[in-house]
Amino acid sequence: MGLLSFLGEKEEPKGILAPKMDLDMILDVEPQVDVESVIQSTFGAEAAVMRAIAMGESSMDRWAHNQKGEDSIGLFQINWDVWGKGGEYDSINKEAKKVLGRDLRKIDLFDPEINILAAKVIRDKQGLNAWSVFKDKSYRKHLNP
Repeated sequence: MGLLSFLGEKEEPKGILAPKMDLDMILDVEPQVDVESVIQSTFGAEAAVMRAIAMGESSMDRWAHNQKGEDSIGLFQINWDVWGKGGEYDSINKEAKKVLGRDLRKIDLFDPEINILAAKVIRDKQGLNAWSVFKDKSYRKHLNP
């Protein structure tokens, strides 16, 4: 089974930006993204809390992928089982499409900027309680004093 199948991609679109090329770009080139700055500019006054949530969810590991009972991906552990389907998908896809120029795919959530954008959509829609580390208050150990 290829990685795209493993990630739930049903078919490989044809063309210049086929998933294999996207996958090669993601796996072979570390992004020149200052994650801290993107979190700060995206969340403003809530940046410290959101950074602590990302630390609690993934230890700020862009490659984090929890498949035990769910399918959560990236920095903010975006649950594809929830946000990759139906109306919830539409919420994230609407914003991601502005950046990607195409529909959001599961593999895109490994990109820190897309993952942060998805986290903003989730935060705006559900609040901070969308993350288990916020609900159980374990994110607090990652806040700077």
